[in-house]
Amino acid sequence: MNMDFQTACSALGTVTARDEVVMLLQQITAFLLKGGVLEVYGVECRPLELESYFYRAGVFEDAYVHENERQLNHFGELYVHRIGALATSHYKMDNRVCVGICLSDSTDYYYSALIRSARFATGEEVFGPNNVLTAWLRRINAQTHTMPPERLESLRPGGHELAPLLPLLEEKPVLRFEPSALASSESESPLLFSVRVGLGDKSPADRDLPLRGVVGPLLATRKYKDKTRLLRDYLEAHALTGQTACEAARHLIGSVPSWVKQR
Repeated sequence: MNMDFQTACSALGTVTARDEVVMLLQQITAFLLKGGVLEVYGVECRPLELESYFYRAGVFEDAYVHENERQLNHFGELYVHRIGALATSHYKMDNRVCVGICLSDSTDYYYSALIRSARFATGEEVFGPNNVLTAWLRRINAQTHTMPPERLESLRPGGHELAPLLPLLEEKPVLRFEPSALASSESESPLLFSVRVGLGDKSPADRDLPLRGVVGPLLATRKYKDKTRLLRDYLEAHALTGQTACEAARHLIGSVPSWVKQR
């Protein structure tokens, strides 16, 4: 395991400033997006887009964290979203069922990263957390033969028919890092941070934190949500204006929107 990654994860249990927590969460996300591999039954999944959900009482109380037991002290294991707080609570289904990687190595804080988009070994890139989970389970089922494959052919993402496959993801270590010499092209790709997708108004202060990490560039074939917001936040985070902002936009999306020219 990457030691800088481990150090950053462990530091989440000691820092007390809110901005320090955000910085560490972004750093951890960057490690995962640049070289992290999640493997279940021989099926590899490389994250392209992650959202951080971290809760430490009295320090960083993110109102959007589920506080499920599987987000607590289950480092390196997958967490399939559930209705309640118990590890045995029923799974969420339909468009609400998603999967994240638990990164908490302590009973003092909850921490998981939602996998919003990913690339599989075939090179196929899948966008949207529900779609990622469904695509991964189809591939896993091809290895385990848990269900007749024809039952999954026309399955809508997150459909209840997936329920027998969901336990296959949990209660096992799945995270590893590629050696730098073998790391995929993501190691040299730009990373963009922005706000998480689809959160309500429960806590605007938490909602507006830049806890969504995305591997660039923002190609037309990459169906990331809110690309304009991603680009805008990238330019603002790097204080890019004028010609420099135009060059960055051209590199990231292949063109220069009029609003970028006016920066």
